[in-house]
Amino acid sequence: MRISSLILFLTVHAFGFLVLPVLSFGAVDIEVTFFFAPPVADPGQPIGDQIILQVRNNGPDDISGGFPVGFYISTDDQITLSDQLLIGGREFVSSLAAGQEIEVPLFGGARIPDGFPQGPAFLGVIVDEFNQIAESDETNNTAASPINVGGQVSTESRNWVSVKLLYR
Repeated sequence: MRISSLILFLTVHAFGFLVLPVLSFGAVDIEVTFFFAPPVADPGQPIGDQIILQVRNNGPDDISGGFPVGFYISTDDQITLSDQLLIGGREFVSSLAAGQEIEVPLFGGARIPDGFPQGPAFLGVIVDEFNQIAESDETNNTAASPINVGGQVSTESRNWVSVKLLYR
């Protein structure tokens, strides 16, 4: 567990001030546990109801103040705030109890912005988007899934299913 903050308290004694450090540890950990996005979409096409996100609070404390969740499109699989937010691509989780796992629904009309270049890209998510919650692990707040924008499904994003048909 990493130290999320260091708080100093001053105590008055007969001889002056005594500074005592008190360590405060992050008691929550928001983790993306599942993320699914469609393998192909066109700019402007509503895709929000095709995106599935599940998050869990792995920490021992509840999150009561809530946190934003941003859904992005990127040219690489490292999703950051500098990537392009989907139109209608921000949701808010109002609370998350210790150990609780929930699905975060995205607005059904969310879409890739017009003008985003066609070709291979990544749909991604950032939970606790602006790092408002002090967490024990900040490295598990993102996920990405390959998508082909404005075209056919690429071989990298295809899920193959083998089916054997029997005729009698």
